[in-house]
Amino acid sequence: MQPPPPESDLRRRVCLNGPCLECPAGQSAGKDGKCVATTPPTTTSSDQCQPNQTWNGAVCVNHAQTQCRPDEFWNGIRCETRADECASINARAALLAHEVRTAKMGMQGACSNNPSGQQCSDLKQSYDLVLQRYRMLMNEAPIACRAMLPDPLAL
Repeated sequence: MQPPPPESDLRRRVCLNGPCLECPAGQSAGKDGKCVATTPPTTTSSDQCQPNQTWNGAVCVNHAQTQCRPDEFWNGIRCETRADECASINARAALLAHEVRTAKMGMQGACSNNPSGQQCSDLKQSYDLVLQRYRMLMNEAPIACRAMLPDPLAL
């Protein structure tokens, strides 16, 4: 009959130079083999929030702050209206709309005098380019903002 195979205990640390040093409670073996104090686990900031608060990744905020009105959305820091979200798009669209109207007026004036002339052709190309930039802005805008922008052909 063969002897049973030896049981390995991988739960214990393996020490190269003899038996391992047993450390008292609250301490563990450091990298040089000496016992060092262990730091208690720190509480995360989310554990420090009060009962009616939620951790937003940076600070505790009141639940009331995360409850936005129907015409608003929570951006992670504060409630924001759709108008705030679209402000940059609206400003850029207003500038481009002015460019489209100006290019269209110049094109119509030049093309009414000489439809086959070089100036008419150049101004048509200029109008098409600024109209394309306006359409690109519309595609870039969030869907909620697109509805507020005028149709490019109506400019």
